[in-house]
Amino acid sequence: MGHTWYLAVDVQFYCFAPLLLVPLVRFPRLGLRLMGTTFLAHLMVTAYICSANNLPPSLWHSLSSEDGDDYHSLYYIKPWTRIGPYLVGTFFGHLYVNCQKISLTMRKPFLCFAWASTTLSGGLVLFGLYGREKISLTASTVYNIFHTSIWAVWIDWIIFACATGYGGTHMATILGGRVRAIRVV
Repeated sequence: MGHTWYLAVDVQFYCFAPLLLVPLVRFPRLGLRLMGTTFLAHLMVTAYICSANNLPPSLWHSLSSEDGDDYHSLYYIKPWTRIGPYLVGTFFGHLYVNCQKISLTMRKPFLCFAWASTTLSGGLVLFGLYGREKISLTASTVYNIFHTSIWAVWIDWIIFACATGYGGTHMATILGGRVRAIRVV
């Protein structure tokens, strides 16, 4: 049951959440600064762990089982390397709640930029390692630092844009449609 590591990380974030959410609700500027500081600490700790241990950018790029074990035990399952997407999600949730209180209008140039940049960066995270055999330590470290948070921004932007009415009719239809099940008799 090697996948249960996520439950431990999730419970730790659940216990850590009040330290972020209470200041975010009562003192929004302080809460945002605290989130930003935590995010920067996450980036620095992840950079140190990946560069000091010469970690590959993913499990698929580990040259030996020892590299894979190091990647998994030092980076992949640790909460301090996993908190980035959690903070991104918390920020987008905070943004969504506050946008419901005011009437939010986003102009078309901003929407085009947001959709293009998040889709491009999400695609680069998804396909950026494809076909690459040798990756430098610097590139590997940069990828490990940012890939989970960039992925979270991409997914959170899609959710946020659709929830606020800026997702377009096609995206809203796809995400809001009923799930079709195929029954095999």
